[in-house]
Amino acid sequence: MKSRFKQITSSFLALLVLTMCISPGFVAEAAALKVDITQDGEVVTTRLEVQEYGTIQLGYKVVSGEMPSGAYTDWTSDLPLLAGVDETGKVTGYDFS
Repeated sequence: MKSRFKQITSSFLALLVLTMCISPGFVAEAAALKVDITQDGEVVTTRLEVQEYGTIQLGYKVVSGEMPSGAYTDWTSDLPLLAGVDETGKVTGYDFS
C-alpha cells in the first residue's frame, strides 16, 4: 500500500514539474508583443521633461508581434498634479506647488 502511494505521488510530482517547465513557453509566446513609446516618431529611450503648461505628444509603435483584436492604449500619469495625459497621449505639465 505504501509503495503504491509513493508511485502515485512520484508520478504526480513528475507531471507537475514537467507542466511547470513547459508552461513558461506558452506565456513567453503570448508576451511576444513589443511596443516602443515614441515622441514625434522617434523612440523614447530617456526621461522626458515637460515645462510648466507645456505639452508633448507621445505615441507608440508596435515593433514586433501583432496587436490583439480589441486591444487599446490607456495613457495614465503617476503624478497627475505635476503632469496630466489625455487619451491621445498628449502630456501637459502643471504647477501645483
